[in-house]
Amino acid sequence: MVEGTQASRLARHLVESIKSIRIGVISQIVWKRGQEDGKDIRKSEERASGQAPFSGIAPEMKNMPESALQNADLSGIFSSGQQSILLFATEWESRHGGLSTFNRELCLALARMGKTVCCAVLQASAEEIKSAGDVRLVASGDETLLRKLPLPEGFVPDIIIGHGRITGGAAKAQQEDSYRQAKRVHFIHMAPGQIEWYKGKLDAAQQASEREKDELTLMEGAQLVAAVGPLLFREASTLINRLPNDERPLICLFNPGFTCLEPSTSPASLHCLLVGRAEDEAIKGIDIAAQALQQLDVKRIPSKPELIVRGAPDGEGTKLQADLTTRFNKISVRVREYSSEQEEIAGDYRSAALTLMPSRSEGFGLVALESLRYGTPVLVSDQSGFAELLGTFLKSYELQHYIVETPDDLEQAASNWQEAILYQLRDIDAAIKRANKLRDILVEQLSWVKSCEQLFKELR
Repeated sequence: MVEGTQASRLARHLVESIKSIRIGVISQIVWKRGQEDGKDIRKSEERASGQAPFSGIAPEMKNMPESALQNADLSGIFSSGQQSILLFATEWESRHGGLSTFNRELCLALARMGKTVCCAVLQASAEEIKSAGDVRLVASGDETLLRKLPLPEGFVPDIIIGHGRITGGAAKAQQEDSYRQAKRVHFIHMAPGQIEWYKGKLDAAQQASEREKDELTLMEGAQLVAAVGPLLFREASTLINRLPNDERPLICLFNPGFTCLEPSTSPASLHCLLVGRAEDEAIKGIDIAAQALQQLDVKRIPSKPELIVRGAPDGEGTKLQADLTTRFNKISVRVREYSSEQEEIAGDYRSAALTLMPSRSEGFGLVALESLRYGTPVLVSDQSGFAELLGTFLKSYELQHYIVETPDDLEQAASNWQEAILYQLRDIDAAIKRANKLRDILVEQLSWVKSCEQLFKELR
């Protein structure tokens, strides 16, 4: 209780102090009117300042009865009127795959929408902090993202976002421990019960079951589950249905946005680019791409193609290249290791004639979007979320230009892919025109801002 002739000024000071403290529960503040020589303090301060002292906190308070004031929802005093969003990621630049790219683009889109955005990462270099622009990068100082974060003074998140089992656990723990007033959004980036079967493990069934349980645990308690693309929306919806009705979180479909970065250019060589975690050979279909190129009739295309594999673990590129050239000795292969340099990855896309995504399982497939941003034609597996997304706004006869049927069997899959690759490479100019047409469609259909607006709508 704050009383006396200086009550309004003191109350304002206390509110600002409370805003600077991160606590796990929302403080309750009861506002009372004071009197000074028979005059209402609020009115006299209004005359002095030209603005009600709490107008930004409790608008129209002067017309509210005391009982309403005592029961008013004042949770908005902890923000300046715009939403504050805290995202969790292992890194800012994309050193370890597409999830980092997704998180970075999501952060930048939220900032463009006028949100106050902080992204917690394990480490952040001075250059990364500068490149993040309006997004505030916060280095956690540990390897878990579980400790109290050194957030900017006065920043208290309204929304917390985690990604799958990579950072979903940290987001859940931070909400429960420190930011209980925040709403948590859990993003789904892969089908946990599918990919374990392609890792060659004897306990694949057990691992798949454990992965699904882990994902379900992360979904529980979230105010919203956002599934990336239609395939994962269907998978996540099925998984959520295993929970009792009253424990199921809301779920929404979230499609990544798309923008064109550069115009297409005709390639000097027929590089066929495959980008992905090369240690997951079966999942990413590296063997399918290599076998398809080995079966290709090179006499029917302008020159001999070369397979470029980007994504070997550090120090493993030479070993992987030796392995691939031994198994597929009729083709030219060039293996490149992971790179944190965005310009280096961009160079891969620019110089490629065709990007291949022959995955046996792919929750979405951001590689396809990245390739098209640079105007490079793509072929994608029908087992990907991106292929399913294309099916929602392309005509059936158009899909054959981009989607390849990809069964688990290597020989059948390779046969399908060599036909599709041949069709693209024998007239690369026509392939580029089709890619440009697809880019125009994607610009119309996919928007980060529209997807974020739908997400906020679901959270209300």
